[in-house]
Amino acid sequence: DNVFHYGYLVAKIKGTEKGLRFDMVLHGWNLAQELSDQFSIQHFLLAPPQIMNCSTKELAKRLNGGRRHTYNPSGPFTVVNQLIVQPVQLVPEGSLFFGCAKTKRELSMRQLENYLKLVSNDSSNETTTTTTSQQEEEADEEASQQLRDFEKQLQREIDVNTNMLNSTKGRCMFLDFQIFIDPMTGRFYHLDFDRCFYNRTVHDGSECSHQLRNYTNELLEIKRRRRE
Repeated sequence: DNVFHYGYLVAKIKGTEKGLRFDMVLHGWNLAQELSDQFSIQHFLLAPPQIMNCSTKELAKRLNGGRRHTYNPSGPFTVVNQLIVQPVQLVPEGSLFFGCAKTKRELSMRQLENYLKLVSNDSSNETTTTTTSQQEEEADEEASQQLRDFEKQLQREIDVNTNMLNSTKGRCMFLDFQIFIDPMTGRFYHLDFDRCFYNRTVHDGSECSHQLRNYTNELLEIKRRRRE
């Protein structure tokens, strides 16, 4: 299914930071395209960012009504604000967030626990229907194939992202590393590429890689138990 939903990232900027802030977001877009082309990683960005004016009270009101979804919700939007606007694909429904920073790692584990509860409830609520032995065999083989496809894609994502993170261009993505994982397909989606341009030191990412490996192993184990 290639259908996806889209929205917009909206960031409020002030005059003194306009050039710097927009440049970092634009650099982030360019980096996302380069890493995607070179390593086949996936992300949500659909087009370059643009600077737009918050030109009407109605627009400001709508933006303030959705502040929890904005990039920089530090105060209300007004008609004098300039905005950085960028179209994005929305996160696939049911995706799991993973991050290496302490608070994000804790969120990741809570989401994984909730996912385990969800699939456990789905298993217990399954209804029994009358099927032939051939139908049972076909359904069993289809479920087995889906699990094999998921495991194959998950391993591919780990290999691709390991190569990317170990590269000169992609190493900065260890800074506040965060992705979404689609628990149906095993695909990884990256976000916040502009973090690579904040002049911060990139530390050894081996611990983060280890955490990601453990997390995906737990996710795979949940899928296997669901299959049994």
